[in-house]
Amino acid sequence: MIISFSVQNFRSVKEEQTLSFEAAKNKDYEEYMVINAGKYRLLKMIALFGNNASGKTNILIAMTCLRELAINTRERGVLLPAEPFGFDEQSRRDNCRLSAVFLVRTEDVFKKYRYSVEFNRQVITREKLDQYMSSQPALVYSRETVRDGSAYKTSVRFGRSVRLSQAEKDAILINTLENMTVLSSFRKINVSFSEAKCVFDWFREGVIDPVSPKTQIKISATEYFSKNENKEFILPFLQNSDFNISEISFRKQNMPLPQILSPKDEIEPIRPDKDVSVLIGLRDTAIIKPEFTHFYMNKEKKTENGVLPAEAESSGTIRTFGLAAPFHKALSENGLLMIDEIETSLHPRIVEYLMLVFLVNSKEAQLVFTTHNISLMKSEFMRPDVIWFTEKDETGATELYPLAGFSGVKMAKVREQYEAGKFGAYPHVWNYRLNVIFQKEREKWNGNRLNQERQIQRYLSSAKGRQK
Repeated sequence: MIISFSVQNFRSVKEEQTLSFEAAKNKDYEEYMVINAGKYRLLKMIALFGNNASGKTNILIAMTCLRELAINTRERGVLLPAEPFGFDEQSRRDNCRLSAVFLVRTEDVFKKYRYSVEFNRQVITREKLDQYMSSQPALVYSRETVRDGSAYKTSVRFGRSVRLSQAEKDAILINTLENMTVLSSFRKINVSFSEAKCVFDWFREGVIDPVSPKTQIKISATEYFSKNENKEFILPFLQNSDFNISEISFRKQNMPLPQILSPKDEIEPIRPDKDVSVLIGLRDTAIIKPEFTHFYMNKEKKTENGVLPAEAESSGTIRTFGLAAPFHKALSENGLLMIDEIETSLHPRIVEYLMLVFLVNSKEAQLVFTTHNISLMKSEFMRPDVIWFTEKDETGATELYPLAGFSGVKMAKVREQYEAGKFGAYPHVWNYRLNVIFQKEREKWNGNRLNQERQIQRYLSSAKGRQK
């Protein structure tokens, strides 16, 4: 479970910004909103609100980037996903910094860790993993990479409590390239380093693949549910969303490769660490397609069934079907799920339904999402510590802050207070007259008028000539 995430000098974020999942003293909806993990009270859900281009998505991208750095290996020379803040010369030269504080469950015990990475496009300059045996952190390992002539030199220092042989330490160092994290080396080597291996496993399995409006979730859900037929989850998930679906089946259809690769077909997987070419290879002779059985009333008021392919379903139905897979994975594995623009193709009431499904069924799972749907602020179960805002300052940098930081918040009127500008992070539009458009209209009108005047002049001249 994540306690907090911090980001600095990454995309629109300049100064360090921290997203905290620690619950406030508020006890409203405690049973559904809060996970009690030892001495920690952690929120099951955080909602990010804010203007367009204020940095909401960048917070999720930064969280995803930290996971990607922790679990994925690279060939030497492959560039890293560093994108420093672009509106400041010093920031453009500085490294990006990402870190997370989280709990890893080992049997019935929660262990607290802090993992941080500092990197640029070419190299991971610093990396550190601390474990909290008490209130003070104890070093598991720290890594530093510096330029040594035309090459890079990496050194790894291990904490006093780490029990590794010299051969195991050498194996870790040899397999940690300058553009790779120490954690990601666990993809290539097998050493008995439980303090770090459990953190690698948490990033790989405990952080679910993120979902954005561009994520091809239909094919991902098809792949997920066709192999792991959890109809006891997927059918109620859709039926309770007010869809008259009584059954889902998965049909294998033989198709020629060019048809599979047509723009209409989705081939992008949800997992960023999968090889797309492998998926294409698997689909060069067959593809699995979902079909939805609907019930309806005929003219005799009797129930009948009809089957529709996914292509005939609404965008909202397919979106809900697609979200079922990451929801099931997060809830069943107590994972962290990130969704950008959760309301995509969905009615506000369906979004509320998804939020409630997650909160009611989560034991230790967590959800963080961005949204432009401000009606969600007034949802009956929302609390001030769940709502966070992003806003850009005068330098173009993202600021991240919680609603709980304001006094005088009234949840019954929180939307009205937000629209009145009490919390910031609200778009201010004031001039609806687009001068460029009206300038063109004036020019067109002036041109027509000039043509009319010329026509009149020619007419008068010709009339005078006729009079003579």
